Amino acid sequence: MKTKQIAEGALCLAFYALLVFLFVYLPVVGTIATFFSAVPFIYLTAKYGWKFGGFFFLGSLAVSFMIGSFASLPVTVLFGLTGTVAGWTIHAKKGRGVIFACSVLAFLLNLIAQYAAAAVFFHWNAIEEMKDMIDESVEMTEKIMRATGQNMDDAQYGQLLQLSQLFSVLLPSFFVIISAAMVLIIQWVSFPAVRRMGIEIPKAVPFRELSFPKSIIWYYLAVLVLSLFVETDASSFLYQAVTNLSYILQLVFTVQGAAFLFFFFHARKVSKAVPAVLTILCLLNPLFLLILRIVGIMDLGFDLRSKIRPQR
Repeated sequence: MKTKQIAEGALCLAFYALLVFLFVYLPVVGTIATFFSAVPFIYLTAKYGWKFGGFFFLGSLAVSFMIGSFASLPVTVLFGLTGTVAGWTIHAKKGRGVIFACSVLAFLLNLIAQYAAAAVFFHWNAIEEMKDMIDESVEMTEKIMRATGQNMDDAQYGQLLQLSQLFSVLLPSFFVIISAAMVLIIQWVSFPAVRRMGIEIPKAVPFRELSFPKSIIWYYLAVLVLSLFVETDASSFLYQAVTNLSYILQLVFTVQGAAFLFFFFHARKVSKAVPAVLTILCLLNPLFLLILRIVGIMDLGFDLRSKIRPQR
């Protein structure tokens, strides 16, 4: 191992130690600093490869334990492994899509493992506690309505309880969405810093040019057909799988539809603020959200963008 590598590794380790200190002893500032914690992992792994990145990760675990004991280790493992995977894909000259997908997978597997470990070893289940809070809110709402002379019929009460049940069923989808959102933030914060340190990172395509594979339509059609033969039993694995796949695919079509809006208004030389506002309005209104998904499906199936000519 060269002297330069050791020196850079020591410098990055000192930087990471500062971030851990902020996270442990200054929670407000530390929460913001946490998103920068992937920078040294990405930088060193992208520059020197996965072996050196792995050594640095082990060193970061030791430093994290010395500063924050066991409390800071989950954060180091979560952001450290995600940053190492991102750095390895950059070192391997992969495209931006592969970098993002591998990072999300690393974050997701890490998140699931830590969730399971907390439930098994510490008997702490954050999802169950949130579900209990929702159930208590439903019961409190019913009591308040009765106290004010309003009656909640069985149908309304059942719908509120279904929301609580749906929360548990869609847990895998929430994990995927959280992982994707966190990786987006990590890359948005980390990549500019890593670029300034001399690491070449492929540029991301503009959001308006984002498009998913057309095969997703067939997957969604298969899920819809399968859902017709699945009993609505929340404890059934097949029901949970179909529900989560349907939810994720609908989210994909929503993103595709939003990307089409940005593409359309860009071709018409209209400010980005217009499609941004329209997308937000669609997310807030169920009817408009459905229309946005349909636009996304049509864009995938019929390649609507190829029929739009840029305005001169």
